[in-house]
Amino acid sequence: MDNINLNLENFIMPIKLNYDNEYYSELKQRLNNYKDYIKNLNFLSKNTIDNIEHNINLIIGSVEDYYNANIADAKNKIFQLLDKYKSDNFIISELNKSFAFRSIVPFSDLLDEKKDVYINDYDKMNTYSLAFFRARIGNSAFEKKDMLHIPFCNRELVSTQRFSIPGVPCLYLGTTSYVCWLEMDKPQDSIFNVSSFIPPLDLKILNLVIDYRLVNKQLKVTIEINEDKKDYNINLLESMLEIFPLVYATSFTIKNKERRFKSEYIVSQLIMQCLSDLNIHGIAYASKKVVDSILAFPQCINLAIPMKINKKFKIQNESDNYADMCQNILLTNPVNFSEFIKMGGNNKTHTIGNWTPTFSYRLFGNGYFPESKIYLSGKEIYYKDTEFANFDNYIFALKHDKADIFISDR
Repeated sequence: MDNINLNLENFIMPIKLNYDNEYYSELKQRLNNYKDYIKNLNFLSKNTIDNIEHNINLIIGSVEDYYNANIADAKNKIFQLLDKYKSDNFIISELNKSFAFRSIVPFSDLLDEKKDVYINDYDKMNTYSLAFFRARIGNSAFEKKDMLHIPFCNRELVSTQRFSIPGVPCLYLGTTSYVCWLEMDKPQDSIFNVSSFIPPLDLKILNLVIDYRLVNKQLKVTIEINEDKKDYNINLLESMLEIFPLVYATSFTIKNKERRFKSEYIVSQLIMQCLSDLNIHGIAYASKKVVDSILAFPQCINLAIPMKINKKFKIQNESDNYADMCQNILLTNPVNFSEFIKMGGNNKTHTIGNWTPTFSYRLFGNGYFPESKIYLSGKEIYYKDTEFANFDNYIFALKHDKADIFISDR
């Protein structure tokens, strides 16, 4: 694999369109371009090329089925695609071992102690708790329960979203307060309230956090890695290339917001419908609010977990309005961003409370790495230099506990 050329810079995400009726033709053309490009890479096995072509056909076919009201057939095609990767621990893994949130730290075969200089101690990095955040907009005095998902009794408020189904509440979490702010369309500081979350770490998560920089980097590693790790790295590179069309198909944004139906959500919502059949609890994906997906990892990664009624449909007390999973979620009291800044924010965080760096801050916050950048105020800057990074670390240091309703209702 010495003289090979692989560069997916022509497949930048998210893909922005003006109108809904452009989605199908653009998706088909772009995925076929990807297929043609992959066919010219002579270092890939025939099996990998065939899998990529088959996956693309399944994705395009699922959209066609959906448009023709064959919803069951559309779902089955996406299920077929995902089912092939249920044993691939890069694509489907426990939350605590997911690349989307721990980077390459859990993948010992990918680690190269001479080159991964930003990881000081692999063993310690695997033990640090992951941090997730959720935000609410408003001037109310929010409680912990208010930071959970929309209660089942209010499911009529659950609208269609990229990774959710109308009427089915979903718990959306982000890896930073910054991505929560982006997803909420950049609200004013005075109404931006954030809690830190620690969800159950054994949840099975589908990893859709793959972009062209990651693939290009994996190719470089595969070429340079020690021979004893090369097979594993080749297999990982091929998995990335095979699942990339699914990531691509779910990474379109359409400017026209005044629509009752959004074609760019078809594949995403079909994936959500397949989760139970695959014993998957949630999906990790890069925010589509970023200007370029390479500025998404690790600060702008979302986690979507559909909330299920696993107990009973009859509401007997307040806690019955929330999924069983919520009883095992630890979270902090929400903190208002404006009030945090008034306390001193970036200047006084070390003195206004315990300061505990989040996992991503520990991994990338001590240096100036490509993964440390975000896009803010019209330019690329390092996340650790922002007020959001300090806000994350301050909230993460607060006490995490169950929502009060799961204590009082016992």
